[in-house]
This record gives sequence, C-alpha cells and structure tokens, in this order.
Amino acid sequence: AGAVSAYKAWGELLLGLIAPRANNQSQATSAEALSWEVARLMQALDAPTALLKALTHLPLQNPDVDKAAAALLRPLDYLTRPSVAEHLAKMPPALPPSALMP
Repeated sequence: AGAVSAYKAWGELLLGLIAPRANNQSQATSAEALSWEVARLMQALDAPTALLKALTHLPLQNPDVDKAAAALLRPLDYLTRPSVAEHLAKMPPALPPSALMP
C-alpha cells in the first residue's frame, strides 16, 4: 500500500510542478497553465521514461492502483503532447542533466 501511495504522490507532485495553475478542468487543457521551464527540465531529465517505468512497478492487485496510475498518467500526458513538444523545441536548450545533479 505504501508504494502505491508513494507513486500517486509523486505523480501529483510532477503535475503540480508542470501545471501549477491548472486548478480546474478548463485550465488543465490550456497551454497557459503549463510551466514551460519545468516541462523543459523534466524532458531533459527524461521524466516521461521514469513515469512509464513507475507504471510498470505498480502492484495491480492493490485496490488503489487505479488512482496511482491516473496520477502518473496526468504528467505523462502533458509531457508527451505534440503541442508541448513543438513549444519545447522552439525554446533554447536546457542545461544538460549532468549540470543539474551534484
């Protein structure tokens, strides 16, 4: 149960960082709700791959797995949208991940 709630919390944290102003459904689909700098850093750190790996580690027999999976899919949805990829491609490159980690 602890792992499932940890994955859920991690997904919610990433979503809160990517879309801090998305507090309702209409804003959640708006590009203005995104924090582009955070999205760019998450792409540079390969967050989409980490989210996919987290999905594979969810214990499917847990009754709360649907909530954790949904929490992981929301930030993955933002990070993999074609419109987000196009916008990020127009931005100057982010620092390399090695420069971000001690």
